[in-house]
Formats: sequence, C-alpha cells, structure tokens
Amino acid sequence: MRDQVGCRSGLPAEDGVRGYAVPRTGVKVSVAVDQGVTTMEIQRKEGDGMRKPKENTILYTLRHACDGIENDVTRRTYKRGAEGFAVFLRGVGITKPSAAPKEKGMELLQEYEKSLEADGKRPETIHTYLAGAACALGNVHGCRYSLKDIKKPKRGEITKGRDPMMNYQGKVDKVRPEFSRLVNFAECVGIRRDEYRRIDGRSYRPDESGYMCVWVKGKGGKVQAQRVLPWAAPVVNAAMTPVQGKEKLFSKAEMDNKIDLHSIRRSVARKAYDYYLYRIQTDPAYREQLQRELLARFDSMHPHDRPKADKAARAAFVRNIMRKEYICRGANAQKLRDQRRNVTFDRLAVMAVSVFHLSHWRPDVTVKSYLV
Repeated sequence: MRDQVGCRSGLPAEDGVRGYAVPRTGVKVSVAVDQGVTTMEIQRKEGDGMRKPKENTILYTLRHACDGIENDVTRRTYKRGAEGFAVFLRGVGITKPSAAPKEKGMELLQEYEKSLEADGKRPETIHTYLAGAACALGNVHGCRYSLKDIKKPKRGEITKGRDPMMNYQGKVDKVRPEFSRLVNFAECVGIRRDEYRRIDGRSYRPDESGYMCVWVKGKGGKVQAQRVLPWAAPVVNAAMTPVQGKEKLFSKAEMDNKIDLHSIRRSVARKAYDYYLYRIQTDPAYREQLQRELLARFDSMHPHDRPKADKAARAAFVRNIMRKEYICRGANAQKLRDQRRNVTFDRLAVMAVSVFHLSHWRPDVTVKSYLV
C-alpha cells in the first residue's frame, strides 16, 4: 500500500492529487552559450538578431555537425563542446574546415584537451567538452574519434567537504536563532540555496504518484519535485501550511547567511538512501512499487516530441532501475574501505535518491558526490 506522505487534505495519496496539474516539462534551453574557456572571449545569444557565423567557417561547420542528434539534452551539450572546440581552433589560426584535415583530427583534439586542463577544468568537465568536440569533428570527417585515444585526467574521484577551520561564520550562523527555521527546513528537504529563495505558497503540492513534494525551479532551469519523506513531513507541513500564493517562504534576511547548505543537502541524500534501502530490504513488494514510481516520474518529466529518442532514453532508464547493484571502484572504493563501509550500493535506492531528491537522474553523480 502506498505511503501517504504529508498530504494536506488528509485524503489517500490517490485522491490527494485531484485538482492539481502536474507540470510536464523537460529541461529549459539556456539562451546563453559561454564555455568558460579562456580562449572564448565572446558570448552569443541565439535568436537575438546578432550576426550568425558565415558558412564554411570552422565555427559554423562544427556548430551544425551535431544537429542530427535526436536527444535534446545530448545535442545541446555536444553543441556547446563543439563550439568551444571551434573557438579554440580559431585561436590557433584554424578558421576553415579545410585547415583541420582528417589526419590531424586526433592531434587537434589532444591539443584542445591540454588547453582545457591548463585552464583548470575539472576532469568531468574536460570529458564533457571533449565528447562534443570529438563527435562534431568526427561527423565532419565521416569517422569516429574515440575519447579512449585521448590522454586526459581520470574521472571518478570526488574531493568534497570543507576544512574544519574554514567557514567559521557559516558554523556560527547555523546555530543562530534567526536562521533556525531555514536550517530545520533544509535538514528535511535538502535543495540548493537559490531554490530556497524561490519557494512560495504554490511550491508544495503532490507529484504524479500522490506524494507531497516541494516543487522548485532548479539548476539549469529544470523544474524538479523534491519528495518529502515521512520523517520530514511534519516539519515541512508546519512550514508550508501558513504560506499562500506567491508569498515567499523565506525572507531575504533569512537567506543572508554563510550556512553550508550543500553539506545539509548531502546529509538529506544519505538519510533518503537509508530510508529507501530499509524499505527495499524489509518489504518484498516495495522494490517493484519504487520502480513504478520512478518510471512514472520519468514519463511526467520527459514529454519530448521525438518518439525514437524518447524510447531509447526510456529503455536506458528502465535498464538502470532494474539493475540491483552499484559497485564503487578505484579511489572511491578505497575511501569506503577506509571508512569501513561497503563498496556496493543498492542501485534502485540510489536512483530513487538521484531522481526524487537530487534531480540528477544519474547514479554515478549521486554515489560519488553524496554517498561516498
């Protein structure tokens, strides 16, 4: 039987959703294109009347080399990487596609990697930029450039946390009475600082499965529904019930502090993982129920009009939630062993945290950044 989590009306979860329209929205397309690469001194806005690059230039060619990718998110990500690569090529004097022949492709990609590394980019960011650059250049040359052949920093190890001697003011603010309401709410919800600022009386409503959620516009313009678990429902209900309409939950004064809200977010993610793991281990029927709820969230948040891309993404998501284990390796596994913790996580519980509480939709990010 489905949990009745914090439903204002007191009705069963199925009835609690009546009268609410669950938003069907994907990822908001950012209008700004800014790679953050030191060689990229320009910023471009699409559709604002600015002059577009001429055809047969390296920027035009690489920008449109990824147009055939059907998935919206992948296409936009790869195009940003391709544009950053094109700006790098212009910086070294290559302005025409003919000046970057097929036989020099791997050499140019390797030089681009070195420039990203010199600019201080993280390994994950370098990999993302290179993926778009390699895809675009490969489409131009009619071949495939493998990232395995490019020397680059190894991904996977996450360095997080603060020096105990740092952020003294944040530690003081955390115990000050004027910020207690924010801290208590954050320890139950676990979202980002800017998202707390946006919460108003309209933000607390059920999701597609009937669970009460805090709906916010998150990172990258994504709309996310932050599920409220049973242990957090009393605090969230008490905070949200008096707030109506466009009235903000937190004032500017309450948000003016140095509290490390991201460490609280990490703590909430770990509590959520423990909750889902306990339910999976103690209730034989809960695994299947949780899989249905995750799939319902995917369907409500991915209303793309490209059936082929939708089917592939949905199939990949189904495969992910059907697998049982997530095994850490390398440096993260060693960290867990040093902490005398298991290197294996329940993948379904990880996916529930990633989707319902972090809106990452990626188990690797959830494990490396929040659970290790």
